[in-house]
Amino acid sequence: MTDQSNRKKPRVTSLVKHPVTRLREATRGVYEDKNRQEDIVRASGLDWVLVRPMVLNDKPGTGVVQALTDLSDVHGGTIGRSDVARFVVDQLTNDQSLRRAPLIRG
Repeated sequence: MTDQSNRKKPRVTSLVKHPVTRLREATRGVYEDKNRQEDIVRASGLDWVLVRPMVLNDKPGTGVVQALTDLSDVHGGTIGRSDVARFVVDQLTNDQSLRRAPLIRG
């Protein structure tokens, strides 16, 4: 995380901060690692974007991605893997989501 040749470091993470009770035991380490990664990225001093895709699908990309930071009216959605990849690559030259953790959906 100390490579200064490109200071912007987009990371793909998830929306879930704490899994529901049934999954908690099975996924405890996964979410602890995810939360720790996010804390490290935020404290790194780098320009970062934490990308949180909705449910991934294998459909062809549409090129239409909603990047949301206000999640008060979000009730589901999906996004194609290729649209996630394109969004992540676009973050290298686009500062719209800089130092934010947008939820993205198609």
